[in-house]
Amino acid sequence: MRLYLHILLLLLSVSLSQLHAQAPVYKPFDVDSVATPIGGQAMLETFLAANLQKPFMAKVANVTGKVFLTAVVEPDGHVSDVQVMRGLRSDCDQEALRVMRLFNAWKPATKSGQPVRQLVTYPIMFRANTPIRYENGSLIEEFDAKFTPIANSLWGAKPVYQQHTPIDTLTGLPSGKLTLFEIKESGKLKEVAKVPLARVANAQRQNGELTYQFGHKEPTGDWIGAIYTLREDGSISQRTSSDLMKGPSVSYDKRGMVESTTLPDEAGTTTWQPNGLLLKIETRYEGERKALHQHTQLMAAWDSTGKQLIKEGNGHYRYVSSQESRSDSTRKTTFIEEGDYKDGFKNGQWTGRLADGSYSYIERYDAGEDLGGMATLLGGKTISYKQSMSNPSYNGGQSAMYQFLGQTIRYPIDAQKKNVSGKVYISFVVCTDGSLCDYDVLKGIYPSVDAEALRTVKKMPSWQPGLLRGEPVRVKYNLPVSFQLE
Repeated sequence: MRLYLHILLLLLSVSLSQLHAQAPVYKPFDVDSVATPIGGQAMLETFLAANLQKPFMAKVANVTGKVFLTAVVEPDGHVSDVQVMRGLRSDCDQEALRVMRLFNAWKPATKSGQPVRQLVTYPIMFRANTPIRYENGSLIEEFDAKFTPIANSLWGAKPVYQQHTPIDTLTGLPSGKLTLFEIKESGKLKEVAKVPLARVANAQRQNGELTYQFGHKEPTGDWIGAIYTLREDGSISQRTSSDLMKGPSVSYDKRGMVESTTLPDEAGTTTWQPNGLLLKIETRYEGERKALHQHTQLMAAWDSTGKQLIKEGNGHYRYVSSQESRSDSTRKTTFIEEGDYKDGFKNGQWTGRLADGSYSYIERYDAGEDLGGMATLLGGKTISYKQSMSNPSYNGGQSAMYQFLGQTIRYPIDAQKKNVSGKVYISFVVCTDGSLCDYDVLKGIYPSVDAEALRTVKKMPSWQPGLLRGEPVRVKYNLPVSFQLE
């Protein structure tokens, strides 16, 4: 009997899946209301502007034009069967298909009051780009005396340097040593430097996965140009810029979709939801008030349905995330935080709770100023705190820390002979017990000096740990270690 029921259920499941697969696809004029992007046309165009990446060789040819796509918007709002109706060129066609498949935030068509499948046609526009030179397998760029790209400098700027970078034309990533030349009065090129291509494993895993920094790195430890964070499968997790090349920092998910974009000097960050809708837009706070919970202002935010919750910095917002349960560390549960924003800052009472009841908090803010609160732990124990987040600190304060560094550092003899000086930036994690771990040289100046800075920081005694709502947490800390010759 059980076998018979199992077979019957299996056949029913197959029949239902076949029925769904055979559901008709309607044309726009055959439905009562047509399929539209959630958030309107502007939301889809904003998504495309952030995610469409013109293929490298299409940039070289400065290709412009439209790829016309067709897709089926399913009753649940995602797209399927995306195809090229009229192409532009092969690499642009493939990029258009990739991007269109990522946007899955549609309000489905309806017919007789029911959501139905509908065919949509959409043009993906490839616009003109700044002309680029690609010769003998290398990207050629020119810079003025201040190392500003000639394409971005003031009218009439004279090129002083020329840079040659081998490029993998399929990925657009560098594929060999960067060579920098000085442009002589005669027009001839004098080689100034060669910078090798480096792939360096990151000390800390990203979501449990080993990642690598990839780009051109000088022997001093300084990165030149674009710096990529790659996953083990070679996909890009993040793209940032070195100090010499100011540019946005962009994070990508495993599908290649943009998760967030941060403008240079953290001027502002735009974050996206996995379905392609905007999540929030933050700007950097440049005012005089110092005692703020955060130094950014939340100016706009949306929920998963595309409804805008925060406008011009004001409104009620609800954060929903997945976190480890306090009652069972082997499973995840929903964490909900909510409260009001005023002029871009948290204001009034904010609450947070794990859906399974194993943790909650209530805290208050005054236009961004953190007034503290109380957390309730598993079993009913409560913790009161004066600030929601307290950074880790060296015992005795910064003056004691720099005194320790001064007494412990031994200036390498070879660096003294070569008159090497500057700051080495070391990162480490302050653990919940105050001990230090996961050390890394973020920016070095000379091999022996970098090694000495790392040795010195590793000899530091324990710190006071960082606190989140009264409980110790792991916090990453970046520390500049100065080397100056007297």
